Amino acid sequence: MSNNIPDFNQSKLKIAFIKADISDVQNELVNWQTPLVKKHNNSLSLERINGNFNSAYEKLFPLTTVEIRRYIILPTMSQWVGIMDNSSIGTDRTCPFVLAERLKTEHIFMFYNKISEECLIDYFDFIENELTLIRTVGVTKENGWKFHQYGKPLGFEQTENYSNKVVKSRFKFNQLDLFLQYFGINAFKENYYMPENSAVLIKKAGPLFPATREIAFEEFKLKNL
Repeated sequence: MSNNIPDFNQSKLKIAFIKADISDVQNELVNWQTPLVKKHNNSLSLERINGNFNSAYEKLFPLTTVEIRRYIILPTMSQWVGIMDNSSIGTDRTCPFVLAERLKTEHIFMFYNKISEECLIDYFDFIENELTLIRTVGVTKENGWKFHQYGKPLGFEQTENYSNKVVKSRFKFNQLDLFLQYFGINAFKENYYMPENSAVLIKKAGPLFPATREIAFEEFKLKNL
């Protein structure tokens, strides 16, 4: 039996969603990052890539430690735009948060690990000139299982599960999927992404930080079998 998430060539999915037009997300990322990368003698390039989610995901490689050098901006079948980066520990929270704040819009960050069954979701909204964390709920495994909860439960949540004795059962995949579906996000269906079979790759060109290490796709697959 495969350890990968159905429809995906990976066992973990860490992705952010921004409620905005893809061109606005792309432009804000470039405008924000250009002066920052110039400080390190780097530049940004944009590339339109064709295919599906899995082939787009592979364009994030090589993954990198220390610094982020690639971003994939994914159009979807809804009003939300997906964004992932090539951090070796999975998509970082900083970039999508900054973009959502600059665009004054809603933002969702989610993580799911099919092998460990860790699930976590954060929902932010732009309120009174500030991107505000509205709701967090999920379970993670780090020195034992921990249940995370912040904010007022939304009406559709299955809150009766949150008092389960077994911590890891308090928030499971079906609850994560339900949360996303409430906002019109079908995160776990490959055909939800790239409805016109194209996405945008933004990557840095220039010298790497001295401590940066690159991880090729083959090496990553071996470590995550």
